[in-house]
Amino acid sequence: MDRKEPFKKDAEKMTGDEDRGPMSMGMGMMKKMMGRMGSGGPMGGAEKGGEENGSNSPMPRMMALCADMIAQMERTTAMAAFATPELQRMFREWLEGLEGEALSSIAKEGATEIDALAKALGITRESAIHLAAALAVGGKVQMSLRLSEKD
Repeated sequence: MDRKEPFKKDAEKMTGDEDRGPMSMGMGMMKKMMGRMGSGGPMGGAEKGGEENGSNSPMPRMMALCADMIAQMERTTAMAAFATPELQRMFREWLEGLEGEALSSIAKEGATEIDALAKALGITRESAIHLAAALAVGGKVQMSLRLSEKD
């Protein structure tokens, strides 16, 4: 039996998504979780010792986080549905070129701050973080982390 099979069966029971992909299963689970939490379910009500609408209740933050995650997943799914094989190939080629530019910049500058890499590549800080992480996972760069000076 595949090691993932028991987890898949559990997810199917929770969501009823037997024939759909992992993205759909994840979205289904999140929607059900949000529904339970909104009605005072797990981690959301007085059963955990907090006030339902009290100032120390984590519910508003958790609900906003879940809503944001679902919106992002829906956007990603919508974009993926329209990506033709040609567009996917073009994106991979562009990303490989960007990785090459990043590696060249790092080789030229030595140890590089993420903001400097983003500026050199003409991309956002968030994109540079994603790119650096992908290069690190691929064994092409080493990452060093330190506490942020920002609050």
